[in-house]
Amino acid sequence: MMLGDRVVAEDVYQETFVAFYSACQREEHFHSIHGYLLAVARNQCLNHLRNKKQTVPIEDVYELQYEDNHNLNDIKPILYEALQKLPAQYREAFLLFEIEGYSYSEIAEYCDIGMNTVRNRIFRAKKSLRNILGPDIRENF
Repeated sequence: MMLGDRVVAEDVYQETFVAFYSACQREEHFHSIHGYLLAVARNQCLNHLRNKKQTVPIEDVYELQYEDNHNLNDIKPILYEALQKLPAQYREAFLLFEIEGYSYSEIAEYCDIGMNTVRNRIFRAKKSLRNILGPDIRENF
């Protein structure tokens, strides 16, 4: 979800393990392999986002029409589009907290930022999502 493109995500996944393999060849010592892989994957994602010109689809989520009966499959594409409109740092903190279940302290350590910054990014992500999704979605879901 962070990159918005499955093919790019697969490339980043592969680059992460190439970096890990290279580090093993150099006989680097790891405090935590899991932590190392997360850090490399995060950096690969951020590098890709920085190097890629961000574009937002012309389709506007406000124009979507909804019926009274909704299921999760109807909502997923809308939420996905909204998440892609968030700044990368907000999206990352939000996804780590809401989807991956990381605590604020784990996110702070993983992203090498303070706890207040984590709280702020998650708060701003939620606020931005409410604005992006608009009142129609909030009332119907």
